[in-house]
Amino acid sequence: MWIYLTPALVALAVSFVLSPVAKRLGPRLGAMDMPNPLSIHSTPTPRTGSLAIFAGFLIAVCVAAVIARAHSPLLLGVLATAGIVALVGFLDDRGTIPTKVEVSALVIPAVLVILLGIRVEFIPLIYLSVLLTLFYIIGGCSAMNLIDGMDGLAASVAAIAAVFFAILSLNRGEPLGVILSLALMGAALGFLPYNFRRATIFMGDNGREYVVRNSSRDTLTGEYERVLAALIRKYGDPDVRIN
Repeated sequence: MWIYLTPALVALAVSFVLSPVAKRLGPRLGAMDMPNPLSIHSTPTPRTGSLAIFAGFLIAVCVAAVIARAHSPLLLGVLATAGIVALVGFLDDRGTIPTKVEVSALVIPAVLVILLGIRVEFIPLIYLSVLLTLFYIIGGCSAMNLIDGMDGLAASVAAIAAVFFAILSLNRGEPLGVILSLALMGAALGFLPYNFRRATIFMGDNGREYVVRNSSRDTLTGEYERVLAALIRKYGDPDVRIN
């Protein structure tokens, strides 16, 4: 049990401690969100909360890996792709790269995810499966941007989703999935106190995109279809048939 709780607690503590540091780095790094007519904030706000979130997640997963003596190539691949996504998002937060380049750059970690064997599994056609996986990851990053218009919303959604991802991974008997999900949950919760109304720091594209990337591991494996089928069999219409 402690191997699962440790990454959550470590991620929460690191993210909570580093969020004020990330806030001070915002103006220095040029990653500031300037108010506009559609904004809910009236003063320039740092978009560097993702630095604290990613640091908390990374440190927590490394601590768990040391405790469990795990040296999985899949773990290294997941951390590498999450790092690439976080870097692309951070450059976008600084205004270093245009949106088209950002979206194009996200294809690289999406392809790495597929090479790691993580893709849509409920479609037998490999080419269609790959295309849907690319669409899910890249489109998910953009969708996460849309829910970040309210203080605390994106981080709250990430934390809640991570809890369910952890449950699904535990149900499948995948310790790595549980550890990654709980580390993500802890990192998001550690950041939340600084992001509630009135937020003094925003997550930024960096955090939103890496959150989606890390979450995709659990949502692309077909577990949702199996869970849905079980729920329908237990509570649904008796006339429904699951193939």
